[in-house]
Amino acid sequence: MYAESAVGRLLRALILFAAGGFLSFAQSGSGRDLFEAHCAGCHGLDARGGDRAPNILARVQRMTDGAISDVIERGVPGTGMPAFGRRLDPEQRKQLIDYLRGLQGGRAAADRGDAGRGEALFFGKAGCSRCHMMRGRGGFLGPDLTAYGTSHGAAEIRTAILDPNRNFDPRRGAVTVRTRLGKTVRGLIRNEDNFSLQIQSADGVFYLFDKVDVAQIRREEHSTMPADYGERLNASEISDLVRFLSRTEQENQ
Repeated sequence: MYAESAVGRLLRALILFAAGGFLSFAQSGSGRDLFEAHCAGCHGLDARGGDRAPNILARVQRMTDGAISDVIERGVPGTGMPAFGRRLDPEQRKQLIDYLRGLQGGRAAADRGDAGRGEALFFGKAGCSRCHMMRGRGGFLGPDLTAYGTSHGAAEIRTAILDPNRNFDPRRGAVTVRTRLGKTVRGLIRNEDNFSLQIQSADGVFYLFDKVDVAQIRREEHSTMPADYGERLNASEISDLVRFLSRTEQENQ
């Protein structure tokens, strides 16, 4: 088989760089065009790595769209990843990200869903609104998801629904507080310092404890979000919910 020489690799990189400059100047081209012009020379046409750069599909799977955009714009100091902030504008960076999500199946999964049906699930069968708020409607225990799609890709949203414990942080989970007088309260920590602890229970009531009066604080080692959505919802319903949550804050208004 033909082995590409170092000179050949250099010429190929220069050609790709020149093509990239033309695309940037013309402000045109799809995400695929931009990827092939700026990224494929190092990361490979399928983004699974080349002789000069690693597989990036596995990495972007764990990153938000905002974090990926920052890497594209600023590069990664100390590595071979350059900054493209002057060559790619925000819209072009978004096209690149959409293309990468498509390679990993993330955008495609969202595009198959129906946002209207997803909204009905959010406020109905799925029960998301019991804890989460969307556009001023819903619960208060979980994070407000109105702008969730702005900073989270479809693949990341799907993982959060189907496997909420994968990236679970115990500091954000529920706790059960037992006082020295035997009172027990379960809820989420809203405020804590060296001397006091404030808990909000599922019914919305706030409890303030002096730590000298607390006998035990037990932190739960799993997310309060249900882990059985894969059984409660079928594949089509999951895609609908992902599509609804993937909408940006502007789209939700």
